[in-house]
Amino acid sequence: MSSSAASTPAVDPKLLAAIRAVVDYNWADEQADYQQQDGKGRQRHIYRSLRTISDWLNDVVGQAEQAVALPKRYRGVIEWDIEGAVDPADAAATMWRYVCESDGPVVELTDHDTGAVHEVDLYEIRHGYPFG
Repeated sequence: MSSSAASTPAVDPKLLAAIRAVVDYNWADEQADYQQQDGKGRQRHIYRSLRTISDWLNDVVGQAEQAVALPKRYRGVIEWDIEGAVDPADAAATMWRYVCESDGPVVELTDHDTGAVHEVDLYEIRHGYPFG
């Protein structure tokens, strides 16, 4: 834990979630723009501030003594072979029907902050098995 995190006062979880939402909303676009800049363009780029804010949020959330329940951001993927669809909209509708009618697919979730990948079996959750 960094020394700045140890001295950070408790912050309203709703405020932390709002700050995280602003950072997450701007992250990908600003990161891509930052990577296209030369050294001079990177010096005062807003992406540097987003990284600083994100690091601060991670420090605040990471404090074991004050575990703040911040919503996290994940990218989810459900993989199904869709055959016989006439176009992407038809394939998406078919996949949605499969999801709704199934006991629970396996969903692959990637943590936006850490890149960690988790597979969650919704059948096990639906039937009361512990997530693990």
